[in-house]
This record gives sequence, C-alpha cells and structure tokens, in this order.
Amino acid sequence: MNTKHLALAFSTSVLLLSGCANVTNGEHYASFDGMPDEVCIVKNPRVKIANALPAIQRAFERRNVRTHIVNFSDNCPCAYTVEYSARRSWDAATYLRTVLR
Repeated sequence: MNTKHLALAFSTSVLLLSGCANVTNGEHYASFDGMPDEVCIVKNPRVKIANALPAIQRAFERRNVRTHIVNFSDNCPCAYTVEYSARRSWDAATYLRTVLR
C-alpha cells in the first residue's frame, strides 16, 4: 500500500470514528392547548454561540409565534417562557470543516 492510499485510509477512518451529535432532551414542563401566540425567550448568558438566540427566534417566527427576549423569567409579559442551552464541542469533522474553508 503506497503512502497516498495509507493517508486516504487514515483520513477516512478518522472521519468515520469522529462524529457530531445534536442532543435535545425535549422535556415539556407544561402542556398547552393549541399554539401560543407569543413566548418569552429567557436569554442564557452562558451560551457562547452567537447565532443561537436568533435561530430560536426564527424557528418561532416560522410558526407565527412572536417572541420577547428577557433576562429573567420574572420579566416575561407572556404566559409561556422558553429556556435554552447550547454547547459546542470540537471533533475531527468540525476541525477539518473549519480548517478547510
């Protein structure tokens, strides 16, 4: 096996062994009848992903649900609040995607 084939086999095995996972627990803390008209999104200062909050807002907007961003759930003028968390971890696929851009 020549060096080129060996490098290809190694790269392929690294990519196959390193994967990304998106874990959502999907817990519901309160049920409701129908779709709410508006929700408050409690800003999470520990989330360092800049577009996380705008992405959540767009998801609600696609469903015609107005959003209010609040720092604490006590400041929410709506009947429903949404709390979120987001974590980013690096693996080989993420690293290669960043480096090869």
